Amino acid sequence: MKNNTDKFLKTSTLTKPTRTTLKAPFAWVGGKNYLAKEIIALIPEHKSYIEVFGGALSVFYQK
Repeated sequence: MKNNTDKFLKTSTLTKPTRTTLKAPFAWVGGKNYLAKEIIALIPEHKSYIEVFGGALSVFYQK
């Protein structure tokens, strides 16, 4: 019986998972929903992200 694990380990058969962005669950007066993309562009590379002033979490969901 041939070992079938080789076909599972080939990178050509692996696909990168798609990432979808979520929208904030509700609009918030003074929220960052419309500015989220501009804010994200200003954030440097990092390993952890903490949304201190969450509100509707617009930046968090679009990050």
